[in-house]
Amino acid sequence: MNNVKVCVICYTYNHVKYIQDALDGFCAQETNFPYVCIIIDDASSDGEQSAIRKYLDSHFDTGGHSSLLEETNDYLLEATQHKENVNCYFAVYFLKYNHHQLHKRKRQYFERWLKDSEYHAFCEGDDYWIDKDKLQKQVNFMDSHPSYGLCHTMFQSEPIKRLNVHVPQNEKDDYIKDLIQGKYRIGTLTVLYRRAVYDLLPGLWRNQDFMMQDYPLWIEFASVAKIKYLPDCTAIYRILPNSASHSEDINKEIAFTLSSYKCACYYNKIFKITDTLGKSRIYNAILKTAMLHRKTDIADKYIKEAISNKAISVKAIAFYFAAHSGIIFKLIKKIYNY
Repeated sequence: MNNVKVCVICYTYNHVKYIQDALDGFCAQETNFPYVCIIIDDASSDGEQSAIRKYLDSHFDTGGHSSLLEETNDYLLEATQHKENVNCYFAVYFLKYNHHQLHKRKRQYFERWLKDSEYHAFCEGDDYWIDKDKLQKQVNFMDSHPSYGLCHTMFQSEPIKRLNVHVPQNEKDDYIKDLIQGKYRIGTLTVLYRRAVYDLLPGLWRNQDFMMQDYPLWIEFASVAKIKYLPDCTAIYRILPNSASHSEDINKEIAFTLSSYKCACYYNKIFKITDTLGKSRIYNAILKTAMLHRKTDIADKYIKEAISNKAISVKAIAFYFAAHSGIIFKLIKKIYNY
C-alpha cells in the first residue's frame, strides 16, 4: 500500500442506506495500477459503521498479511486488500466521536496515504461510481498530459436523473473565468487531480468561511493549471434533503447560494477576472429554490430585490410566477426537468 497511484477520499456519515453502492463502485474499478480508498466514517449513529465492517469481512482479506490495524483515542483504522481485485485497497477510519460537530479536521489522520499517491479522487458515501473504467480513463489522460492539474467527467443525478451536459468547452482548457462567473460546473464525485499541483495551490480558502469546500478548490486549480472535461458519464450524485445545497430548510439553501456568490466575488477580486460579477445568478438560484419549495413570500422578497438591483432575468421571472402558479410550476418543471 506504499506505492498506490490513486488515493480515493470518501467522507461519510449516516449513509447506511447508500454506502454499499459507493463501496461497490470503488471495488469495481478495473485498473493497471494499485489504488486505495480512504473511507472516513464520522461516528455514524445509523448503523453505517457495522455495515462497513460487514462489507470488509465479506470482500476483503481482513486479518491477512496485507492488513493493518491501528487504534488511537480518535479512530480505529483497518486497512486491507480486496480478495479478488488485487489493485484495490481500503483504509477505513472508524471515528470514535463526531468530528464535524467539533469542527475538527480529519485529513491529518490519512495524510500518509495522500502524500505517497500521485493522484487524488473524491466520492462521498451517498454518491457512487457507475463506470468501472473511471479511474483508468482519467489516469490515462493525466499521465499523457502533464500540463493538466485536474480531470472530471459527466455525472447523473438522482432522483432528478438529469445529466450534467452543459459544460462549455474552450480550446485552451482554461476555465477560471467560467468557474468564477458560475458558467462551469465540476462534479466533485467525478474529480481526479494531480497531487503535485494541489501542493502548489495558494490555499486561500483555508482562511475563509465559505459553506462549500470544493468550489474554491476548483477555482484555485484553474488558477495554476489546465482542467480537462471528459464527456463520459461515470457517477451518480444523490440529491438528499439534508444537504446544504438541497435542504428541506429553504433558508439553509439560500445561505449556501449567497456563500457561493461570496466565494466567487472573493476570487474575482484576487485574480481580477472582471470588474464586477453579475448578481442575476443569485436571484436565479434563490427564485428557483422558492419555486421548488413553493414559498411565495420568499419569491416576492427576492424578485423585488432583483428588480431593485437591476439583476432580473427571464429565468428569474419564470421561477417567480411558477412559485405562485401550480400550472406554470408544472410547466417549468417539465421544461427544466426539475
